[in-house]
Amino acid sequence: MTTLGFTGSYAHADMIDTRGMAPHEQCAYCHGLDGNSAMPRFPRLAGQSASYLRKQLADFKQGRRTNDEGAMSGIAESLSEADVESIVRHYAGQALRARASDIEGDAAAGRRLYFNGRRAIAACATCHGTVAPVLEGAPRLLGQHGAYLAKQLQDFRRGARRNDADGVMHRIAQALAESEIRALAAFLSAQPVMTGANR
Repeated sequence: MTTLGFTGSYAHADMIDTRGMAPHEQCAYCHGLDGNSAMPRFPRLAGQSASYLRKQLADFKQGRRTNDEGAMSGIAESLSEADVESIVRHYAGQALRARASDIEGDAAAGRRLYFNGRRAIAACATCHGTVAPVLEGAPRLLGQHGAYLAKQLQDFRRGARRNDADGVMHRIAQALAESEIRALAAFLSAQPVMTGANR
């Protein structure tokens, strides 16, 4: 494994000697040791679906997904299969801590959209569930940073993120108004933490 470090707020390879560190300890620079990242730009990984975490690391490694400064691609490329499994097991097994929403939006409207959908948009809960994701590989959204969720929907909408199955999230995000994106993010980020089996 190569070493990791960071410039500004992002981690980069070969800048800090990480010999002797467990794989997940290197992720902690941005995501927190227990996966409850303090900064909204970095997703909270605690309690996330193991299959989702595994797929995202593979997508970063193989170029199917990137982030704004490309840091995750370099980090993922440095990980062995054993490292990935260690990271996935660690973060999927952590407890997600409740916190206040970090984004403004109509949370009541977001709740309706999440559970009921609307014309041309299926309910988000159909795939993402109410405790754990229903669809294999779908991320757990409840309790995630609102700013991060809004950014991902915006990226899906404009095509900057394309690693969703069959372009489903791209089509859904294109059908959402900006106010609906913020409403969903406000609702999801403010939800009390619920536990369930990670898939």
